[in-house]
Amino acid sequence: MFLSLQNKTLHGLVIYHIETLYWYRDSPNKEQTISSVNTFVQRAIAVNPWYFLIPMRMLVVLLGLLCLGATGKTLEILPSEKRQTCIRVFQLIPAYGLLNKLVRSMTLLAFYKNYA
Repeated sequence: MFLSLQNKTLHGLVIYHIETLYWYRDSPNKEQTISSVNTFVQRAIAVNPWYFLIPMRMLVVLLGLLCLGATGKTLEILPSEKRQTCIRVFQLIPAYGLLNKLVRSMTLLAFYKNYA
């Protein structure tokens, strides 16, 4: 259950960061773009050492549970406006900035590596 929640939460974060890109709005294959970038981000996080991986996974599951409790849906399936609102609330969590920067960096790397 927690692994699925973790994947859905990370997928939602990837979608959030991709939606902020101007070039994505004109992209014809939006679902394929999100899928390939999400796979890259998931693998990039999975190769971290255990002492980074365990706290990151715990934070991602905490974010997923907060989103699920507050909205009744996972971050992945929320509409864009509600996803942005939920992520603004996440910014109050102290360690969220580290996770956000990591996911954003990996998202931008994957996006520009494959589509620029």
